Amino acid sequence: MIPDEELDRRVRHGRLLALLFLVVMPAAYLIYAYFLKLERFNPDDSHHFMIYVIFIVAFICPPISIIVKKFQIGNYRQNRGKVVKQGLLPFKKREIKMTPGQFYINLLIVQLSFVESVYIYGLITYFISAEMVNLLYFYIIGIIWSVIFWPREEKTKTFIQSLGEI
Repeated sequence: MIPDEELDRRVRHGRLLALLFLVVMPAAYLIYAYFLKLERFNPDDSHHFMIYVIFIVAFICPPISIIVKKFQIGNYRQNRGKVVKQGLLPFKKREIKMTPGQFYINLLIVQLSFVESVYIYGLITYFISAEMVNLLYFYIIGIIWSVIFWPREEKTKTFIQSLGEI
């Protein structure tokens, strides 16, 4: 059984990470893009195809984190408490001592990175097209993914408890 203090601390850490990844950094990208006055270096509209491809990737990227999460959970359950080889040297072996709360935070960082990538794609399209509206399209997608992947207290506690009962 995992103590309530540990669960509450991990929920607070998760919310702080979500705030940094999904609010503060995208706001910084938006401010940076606003003050950066770009001029289109390519006068024709040949960049539209690339923007459409990046737009599709922005829809696909965050759900991929769910697949990564499933693999990581399986790996965590399989190797928990086992002595595993670490690095290239044969004498560097250690036991995995990651708590379920620490593992949850690591998984959350991975998932939030996938979501934050949508905002970064928006910044990239702004660099390509020099049109602020392209950046804002990606921010709409990013906000939707941010709401979907925002760490919720009850789900967080349930997930950590389920890992602790292995």
